Parts: sequence; structure tokens; C-alpha cells
Amino acid sequence: MKNKPYDIIVFGGICCDIIMSGIKEMPRPGEEVWAENMKMTVGGVFNVAAAASRLNLNTGLPCVLGEDALSAFIRKTAQDEMINTSLFLNTRGNYEQLSLVLNFGQERSFVSYVADHKNLELKQHIEKIVESQEMKVAVFSMSGEEWNTRMMKKLRDKGVTVVLDCSWDEEVLTSEALLGQIQNCDYFLPNLKEARTITRQQDYEKVAMKLTEYAPHVIVKLGADGAVYANSRKVVHYPAIDLGKVIDTTGAGDNFMAGFCYGLVNGEEVEQCIEFGQLCGSKSVIAVGGFTSSLYESELQDISQVHIYGERKNA
Repeated sequence: MKNKPYDIIVFGGICCDIIMSGIKEMPRPGEEVWAENMKMTVGGVFNVAAAASRLNLNTGLPCVLGEDALSAFIRKTAQDEMINTSLFLNTRGNYEQLSLVLNFGQERSFVSYVADHKNLELKQHIEKIVESQEMKVAVFSMSGEEWNTRMMKKLRDKGVTVVLDCSWDEEVLTSEALLGQIQNCDYFLPNLKEARTITRQQDYEKVAMKLTEYAPHVIVKLGADGAVYANSRKVVHYPAIDLGKVIDTTGAGDNFMAGFCYGLVNGEEVEQCIEFGQLCGSKSVIAVGGFTSSLYESELQDISQVHIYGERKNA
């Protein structure tokens, strides 16, 4: 399994996404509403991997796939996006993974399903990767399991930069297990709603500072209000970047993660990493799907050359 070092390996769940967009309201029980558009794509942490691959990072994505149509779609989409598929574990039988995304423009709701009979297989597969693969950056999605914390600690002990992402699961967000994971990452990137739930604070600066009691670097994504960075010494707010009309916010945080990690892999300072993250996140929302409009490396570099942060620092 020993290959050349990866720039980034993304650990977490993936699934097929069916995105219904242009919905005016959530249907009540017994009612039906019509969507203006429908798109089938791949979601979960696949969005991070696809966006990172477009940024010309050698990207690994450990996952288990079966012989079903959904697995075939995931496999084909990964190949189309030039994701390194050597960390895919292909197994016999079906392994369905699906999310229905109801997109209301600025917000969205999810109904998800994953067959859990492959969980042990996936864990054993990831343990081998953690032991044997070389990588610069590892991205983890939060989990309620101590096992996740152990994998993060092992990689950090090997000198890998570990970045932790969030998702909406109130039980996990209020758990001791998550605090353990935050303590074993180098950078923690929740959104404001998630961060407020973890800290039980409301003001975004207090939220960010509270989280620095656990992680050395915290970036709280504020959506239309930008992002805030905190370490033990300071809190800095970065205004939002507008690159076009918001069509679908699915995957905006994942694209932010990819841009941020692009900066880490290339040895940039945290401010530049945040700018890359904001540019990638802002561009991703102008089309339906988590990575449909994700930036390529040349586009990111071109946009970044004319962006505002340099002016703001010199103001």
C-alpha cells in the first residue's frame, strides 16, 4: 500500500446526493411540493476531495464501495474528478449510501441513509492507511467515536497536520468525544451554528476564543458574514467574499476546507489559507452541487492575485 506521499487524505463518510433545488417551502405531512431543478451528484467528504483534486492536490479518499449502482456512480465520478482511487476498497455485494438534499437557496435540509454493515471493514481499511501512508494534511469529519480520536492522534504523532471539520449532529456536537477530537487537531473549522452548540456561547468572538482552549487554531465559518480566526493570542474577523449569486450552499464549507488545506500544503500563512478557503467556498455556491463550480488551481491563483486582503492589511 506504500505509494508516494499524498498532499491530503480526506477521512469521513461519502454518499450519492440527489439535490432538489428551487423549493419554495418544506412540505407538511401528506403534501407535495415541486422542485425547479434536480441534480444527482456525490456528497459528504467527497466534496472536499473533489475540490482539493481540482486544486491540483494529490488527494486520497478512503472508502468502501460495493457492486450496486450508487457505488458505481461514486467510482465513476471520482475518476472524472481525477481523485486518486487507490484508497478505495471495492467489496462484493451492495453498499448503498444516499442523501436527499432539499435546497432552499440560503439553506438546505437533508434526509440521509447509509447501510452500516460495512463499518468494520472501513475502519480496518482506514487503520491500515493511517499506519502505512504518508501525507502532508489529514482532514477528518467529526465523529462520536473514540476510534476517530485515536486515528487523529496517531497521524499527529507522525507529524501530519490534522484538520477537523464539523457537521450537524447535535448529539455529537455536545459530546465529550468531540472535545477529545478537537484537542487532537491542529486546525478546527466549524460553522457558527455548530460552534455555538459546542461552546454554548452566542457571540462569535467568544465562541472562537472558547474553542482555542482545545485547539491551537480555530476558524469559525460565518456564512454571509465571512469567517473568524482565533488562537490563544488574538481573534481576527475576515469579511465575506462575494463571487456571484447564491444558488446552492451545499458543499460551501467543504470547498472552504479544500481551499484552506491548499494553503497549508503550500506552506502559506493562516491568513492566506483563509482567503483561499473563502474564495473556494464563495465560488462553490453559484451552481447546484457540492463541487460543480469548484475552483481549479489556476482560477484560484488568478482571483487571489486581485483580492482585497493585501489592500486591507495595508490600509
